[in-house]
Order: sequence, then C-alpha cells, then structure tokens
Amino acid sequence: MPDPRIEQFAQTICKSLDIVEDDIVLITSTEGAASLILELQKEILKRSAYPIIRISLEQMRYNFYKYAQDKHLNQFPPGFAKEIEMATKVISIESANNPNQIKKIDQNKINQWKHTAGPYYRKLDFIPTVVSIFPNIRYADQAGMNLEEYEKLFFDAVSIDMEKLYEKYHPIEEMLSRGKRFEIKTSNTDLIFELGDRNFTLHSLLVNFPDGELFCSPVENSVNGYIRFEQPQSYSGKIFQNLSLEFRNGEVTQICSETNMDALQKLLKTDPGAKRLGEFGFGINPALKNLTNDILFDEKVTGTIHIALGDAYVEAGGTNRSLIHFDMVKDMRGDGVIIMDGRVVYREGNFVI
Repeated sequence: MPDPRIEQFAQTICKSLDIVEDDIVLITSTEGAASLILELQKEILKRSAYPIIRISLEQMRYNFYKYAQDKHLNQFPPGFAKEIEMATKVISIESANNPNQIKKIDQNKINQWKHTAGPYYRKLDFIPTVVSIFPNIRYADQAGMNLEEYEKLFFDAVSIDMEKLYEKYHPIEEMLSRGKRFEIKTSNTDLIFELGDRNFTLHSLLVNFPDGELFCSPVENSVNGYIRFEQPQSYSGKIFQNLSLEFRNGEVTQICSETNMDALQKLLKTDPGAKRLGEFGFGINPALKNLTNDILFDEKVTGTIHIALGDAYVEAGGTNRSLIHFDMVKDMRGDGVIIMDGRVVYREGNFVI
C-alpha cells in the first residue's frame, strides 16, 4: 500500500507547479526516489500532462567524472538537451545514498563539465521548477536521526501551510526591502552589505521543498568584513570545517578551512563570479528548528541565516554570474544581531519589528 505521505507530497508538488493539461514535465532523479517518482508519474498523467522521466543510477555520476574524456566533458547529451527544450515544467529529486561519490574527483573536471552544462541548465531558470530530496537512511544518519524520525521531520517540513507563512512574513519582506545597508554581527562575524534598490524575496512559493526563506542578492561590490561558520559546510561532496571568509569591496580576499583547502581554492577559481556573494537569506520554515547537515533543509531553519558565493538570483536583482552557488548556513540564535540602516531588525534568531 502506498505511503499516503508520499502520495500527498506528489500532489503538493504538482499543485505548486500548477501542472495542467498538455504540460511536458521533465523529472530528473536517481533510483532511490522510485516510490515518489511513480506517484508523480500517476499524478501528472491524471492531470492530462506528459511526464518525461530521466532516472540515473547513483554510481553513474562517479563513472562519468572518473572516466570521461575531454570530448565527453565538452559535449552536452543531445537527447537531454532536447528534453530541456521541450519541458514546460521541471521536477528534480535527489536521493543520494553515498555523499562521498565524487569527494576525490578533481574539481577541475567538475568545473569543465559545469562550463559545458551551464548554458543548458540556465534555460531552466525560465521554466517553473521544483527541487527536493527523498528521505533515506543516509539523510537520516547525517541529521543524527533514525529513518522514522527523519521521515517525520521531512514530511512535516514540506507540508507547512505556505499561505500562512506568506501572511506572517510578507510585512517583514516589505520592511527588509526598504533597507539599504545591512550589518551582520556575532562574536566572530562582522559583515556588511548594501541592498541598493533591490528587494528581499519571500520564498514561500514552493520553488523547492522544504521551502521557507527570505533572501536577497546584495550589491556586488558592497560586501565587506568577515564571517565564520561553526557548522561544517559542504559542496560537491567536500566538507569544510570551521570555514571563514573575508570580503573587501565585494570579493573574497581570504578564505580558510581546517579541511579540503585545496578543493576550496579550486572552487573559488571556477570563474570570476565565484569569489562574490550571490545571496544572503534568512530561514523561516517553522517545522525546521535544528540543523541537519543538509543545505536544502538548513538554509530554511528558523533562527539561521545563509550566504552563497557565486551565482545570484535574477529575480532578486542580482547580476553576479557563476557556475557555482555555494550556500553556507550560520546559526544566529546565540548572539546574532542584524542591523538595518542603524536599527536592529533581527536578534538571536528572531525578527524585531
């Protein structure tokens, strides 16, 4: 008997994307999410739309980076390119069992492929898309939970009432959007950026699951100061412990990690935009209260902020372009303070209005 929570999740995804008759829905995933993919297929067909399902085996990503020649790294698959061209809606579900699959792969090979794939994936910026994961033992273990506990957390987080969340935070979205200068301060952080004439955007609109964040793209050359992250941060299978960054006039001038420094340096050399800040955001999902070591969850945890090096959001007015988008989460519930135009608007993980 199908898990009713999975059925409901598939329905919620399709509803959020407003899948209608004759939509062509591209689904990308791995075999670990089979039960959700089957429910999505059923729901899309019920809506008289067309599912295109592209499932890859987890080992395939390692094989590609390990054995691909330059001609493979420089050629995007024509069939996949055609599917992207055809798609009117996109669903991407991650369900990896081994976070270390590409941990030891040369970052230069990854960057080479990203340069090739970038133009095709950028087309997805203009197609309604939902991104999520599917619970498994690896995610549960990563969060320090058993699978039952983690599944409850997951389905609670993706089932929050988005309309209520919007009603609660829309006034805060408007308030933040009136700001010009923001200062983020803790005992080990003093970071300043300007918003200019850009706005904060409230993500309670089901762009990814779980959702719930308020974010902006800072003016590119306005970021100055330093920030340190107590929690381990990760990107492309690499873990960075005690990560700290310093900015001057919008660019990273110093970066330090107790682990994987070589990989970190290569990441910053991906392209000129990799050293600039593409995003600053607040987590506001009421079902998420504890960090899980998964960025999809942790950037939505209430009481946290996150920044991202690299690609900025066009919808938020950002102009920084990069092949990377490296999110990093900081818990502000201890001594965190955010000052907007000289006034405290956020203290110890809560907005001050």
